[in-house]
Amino acid sequence: MLTSCKTRLKFNNFISEPFDVLNGTTQGCLLAMLFYAFYNTPLIQVTCNTAKNELASGFVDNTMFLATAKTLAQCHAILNDMIHQPGRGFNWSTFHHSPFTLSKLALMNFPCSHLDAIPCNLSLSWANPDSTMTIQWVETVPTYKYLGVVVDHPLYSTICQTARHFVAWDHSPLHYLFHVTGVNPKTIEIVEPVRHCPNYSPSFSTLIAQDKNLASELAAATLATTPVAVYCNGSGFEDGIGTSAVLFVKGVEKQHLCYHLRSKSEHTIYEAEIMGILLALHLLMLLCNQLSALAMISSDSQATIKALVNQCPHPFHYLLNLTHTVVENLHRKQDHLICTSNHHKVLHSKTRWINCTYNIIDLQIHRTPSHVGFSPNKCTSELAKQASQRHSSISKSLPLSLCQPPLLVSISASCQAAITTIHSAWKVQWKRSP
Repeated sequence: MLTSCKTRLKFNNFISEPFDVLNGTTQGCLLAMLFYAFYNTPLIQVTCNTAKNELASGFVDNTMFLATAKTLAQCHAILNDMIHQPGRGFNWSTFHHSPFTLSKLALMNFPCSHLDAIPCNLSLSWANPDSTMTIQWVETVPTYKYLGVVVDHPLYSTICQTARHFVAWDHSPLHYLFHVTGVNPKTIEIVEPVRHCPNYSPSFSTLIAQDKNLASELAAATLATTPVAVYCNGSGFEDGIGTSAVLFVKGVEKQHLCYHLRSKSEHTIYEAEIMGILLALHLLMLLCNQLSALAMISSDSQATIKALVNQCPHPFHYLLNLTHTVVENLHRKQDHLICTSNHHKVLHSKTRWINCTYNIIDLQIHRTPSHVGFSPNKCTSELAKQASQRHSSISKSLPLSLCQPPLLVSISASCQAAITTIHSAWKVQWKRSP
């Protein structure tokens, strides 16, 4: 791919004749990203395959080494080995004619406690072509911008400790913040930077019709032809949030579930829409027969359906991840029901049976528009409205994940509630002021 590469130099209205590129590639080459993948793979693979405390990652010409150990001094020793040992970091740099810019290296420590001993900066020794040695001290930095993301030490434990009580002296801005808002970090949802592997594929398909009329016609046709369909909805009414799901088998309502998510100051309707899909999946899990044909879940929330197939970080993505897990469990159950005879044969042979989590049933999630006179939507809307007024199904019929400790509080809902509370308090104080 790199043979017979030529380029030109252009500056000040001067264009040179084409000349051969003897090393590297031309600037702006469309294959540059592919070349980087081949070029940097050996550097990323310098980590020991058997060592769980070594990790390397990279993108284009940026690479990061990560070491984990009981102490920071041991971490520094592991990083030193990853760079100095034969066949590893500096060895790659020499054989690939790509010397490291030592002055650009940075070191970050991630101690488990503020009491951990912090070792000195990392010392690197680079052998020059003239047989001399260059000693470079890699300085420790509190924050570092890597691939556009500012990396710093996790503050979650510090935040929780600060919010625990309002100290008598030496108040920090965090103390004042949690004292004024009354927020408990342990009850707030955590948005992780990564949800799934990049090659993760959902175990269901989605369908969002572009036209509202077309979506209504498709919903009516699907209800008449689909053996099993579940319709779900989320609602906010009288300062409460609720969700519901209704199961239809051959066009006839068989069962429904309702769940109350508490007040609008803690949860949102978008969260209720996700919970509705979880209730719909639970209704499908309760079925004891095989879902040989199409099984459909219908929701009126386009944002929820799009978020299910988007692996980027999202609000409530812990619920989206739970949805994917429940779908995979549904495939496992159907695989067990469909392959019962094969399953018994495997058990008799004293080998392990591994259930499939993909392509067992045809599960689709459709978007059905609301307020179009569609009877299943009317039913789910009315049930969701009742759920928002503290009417929930009995706990035995609900998913186990909803019967355990309360759901985590929504970040957006808590922010809005805090702003409303502060604004109301400001109005009162303003009226009382002289």
